[in-house]
Amino acid sequence: LKAKNKRLLGYAVLYTGYNQSDLGQFSKSSMSLKEAVNVFTKLKDTFNILSAKNALSILYSKNAFYEEAEKERNEAIVFAKKTNSNTSLRNLYFNAAEDANKTNDAVNQIINLKKSLLANSKSADEQMVKPILLASLIKAYAENDSLALAEDNFKELEVIYREDKGHEKRIYFVDVKKVLSFAKANYNDALKYGEEYLLLQKQKKKYEEVMFAEKFLGEVYKSKNDNNKANIHFLNYYTIKD
Repeated sequence: LKAKNKRLLGYAVLYTGYNQSDLGQFSKSSMSLKEAVNVFTKLKDTFNILSAKNALSILYSKNAFYEEAEKERNEAIVFAKKTNSNTSLRNLYFNAAEDANKTNDAVNQIINLKKSLLANSKSADEQMVKPILLASLIKAYAENDSLALAEDNFKELEVIYREDKGHEKRIYFVDVKKVLSFAKANYNDALKYGEEYLLLQKQKKKYEEVMFAEKFLGEVYKSKNDNNKANIHFLNYYTIKD
């Protein structure tokens, strides 16, 4: 402010918004991100308009404001297409798929994941991000009665994992294995991978991922007719969700 540097101010407000979101200060984060959009709009800085709008859409989605999230995301997609920003398009389509999954819209989930993979194929960091997108597509197929397509895509993910068994790759591998096992009614493996996935996400302190991991374990125990353990995990899920 003292230097009258609008671009620097935009960055300061943008990153404040990111941190407020991580701290659970959602209302403050929304205001900061909207302010960042205004600053970067005046500067005609498309890249950072995209960053702020994408962050806003994620913030709304975290709090189940899916219509507001879609509005921000669609506006950002228009910007990204105009500037051929494939990295931004990849992220925006992926987030659209995540919201479709939360609202039980399997068709749009899979459509957006395919769009995300296409945009990713034109991005500089394609190989780094590909496991994340593949894992989501495999799970979408497995959870929507397309087990053959899920297993076909899993072969590609398995090759990537064998070449690099790092911590991050392990998370995506385990996530997919738990869902595939459950789809095949192999509940013991589903529990084994489900418990490992829950532990990995707790270590990372990713509350939303922990929430869905608890729900998954509840579903597995329910399928095993172990209602006591199922209810424990469902209670954990709803506690975080509330």
